Amino acid sequence: MKKIFILLFALVTINFFCPVQFPSAMAEEIKIFTGKIDSVKRYFKSTPPKWEHAMVTIITDGGEKIVVYAVKATVVADLSGNDMCQGGKRFGTLSLKEGERVEVKYSTVKRDHNEAISIRCVPSDYVQQPGASTTQVTSSETPADTSGINTFVGKIESSSSIFHIPAKRKVTLVSDNGDKLTVFVSKEIAIRDMHAAPTRIGKRAEVKYSTEEDGENRVVSFRYIK
Repeated sequence: MKKIFILLFALVTINFFCPVQFPSAMAEEIKIFTGKIDSVKRYFKSTPPKWEHAMVTIITDGGEKIVVYAVKATVVADLSGNDMCQGGKRFGTLSLKEGERVEVKYSTVKRDHNEAISIRCVPSDYVQQPGASTTQVTSSETPADTSGINTFVGKIESSSSIFHIPAKRKVTLVSDNGDKLTVFVSKEIAIRDMHAAPTRIGKRAEVKYSTEEDGENRVVSFRYIK
């Protein structure tokens, strides 16, 4: 029984931390461009939960050819703003067509390897506006209820992985006036908002969370701030 427990703990820990490929600074190195899709190729390389599954080549408006790789967390939206991934149930990237005009938000996770954060279909006459929001997806599912969502800003004091299925992180933050808050970050949020990278101890962050019936503060969004 003890051996089974140790094995399960090891599997959960590996599953939670294996996707770490982003340097901690990558959260600030996000780029955006518009262009037309040149090709979409299946590219199943990594394992769950990251699921790198497609290689998309886009010709930018300036004539440059850029290749981005889509992962399961990549947000893909059609012209109407509908979620082509159906809430993570399918790989929407593989439904994109050659010649479609898109706006791409991505980060370079390592040399010559661009990982797509979002790919949004746009009209042929679309002009990207400086500072404009890049992705407004209309999910096919019922909109999330935002009532009961709290916001906390503070410096990250500690972070640890919790033996739990599915895996999650326990993060403690301290506000400027000394208040402390402990929240729990699911694996999905860690991938989407933290790029599956290790928690940056000592950095300031803004967390939005809800307090569940069991008293646990569960993060719904997480972002580093200055």
